[in-house]
Amino acid sequence: MTDFGELETAAHLDGTFREAFPQWRDFRQTVADRARYPEINEQRALQQILMSDLAHRITADQDLGWLLIASLTLPVRPADGMWPEDFRVPGVTDIAQQYLMPRSAFDLDLCASAVTDPDPVRAARLYRDAVESAVRRVAAPPGHVGTEHGVGLGGLVRYTVGDLNTFPNGQVMGIVTAQPVDLRFRAPLHACGRRPHSHRDRHQAASQGNGHRGP
Repeated sequence: MTDFGELETAAHLDGTFREAFPQWRDFRQTVADRARYPEINEQRALQQILMSDLAHRITADQDLGWLLIASLTLPVRPADGMWPEDFRVPGVTDIAQQYLMPRSAFDLDLCASAVTDPDPVRAARLYRDAVESAVRRVAAPPGHVGTEHGVGLGGLVRYTVGDLNTFPNGQVMGIVTAQPVDLRFRAPLHACGRRPHSHRDRHQAASQGNGHRGP
């Protein structure tokens, strides 16, 4: 579980990124040129990048106390910075070894830990409203065009979201779609707002996946 702390997540990509990748096809080709192993292929790399960008955008509101529950497909990192020899993938020299063994989950689990209330019913309502507002702040309604709402990844994609499923405990689940601005590729991905009530609930939330359709 990761606490985003004081990270300024809303401005994690600057103009240099868009200068390097003026269109989605440029970015995708660069990823494809580098992600050419079964362990870290093009689809998996794009999935990680898009969900990381979406997580950064959602968690820009630090007042909600966002926690990333470890189901995002980010790589594990050895504490000492060195990958054990018996864990290494032979013959791979141009990609750091820790990136060859990421988790295989395909969803994004975020917890707004600062949204609480002594009344469980009120707490669930507050949590649901906070998470849904955070998602809709960064993802436009389906078919939405003509404004900057939902634009992410340095301007290359637009995130859209339709109906979100809510549960009595305040948990929010739904599908956010990342569609390149040039409209020639589509990349659906899953985003969830969970409200764990205990350590056991957090573990269960972190181990559940919702499936994926690749870009």
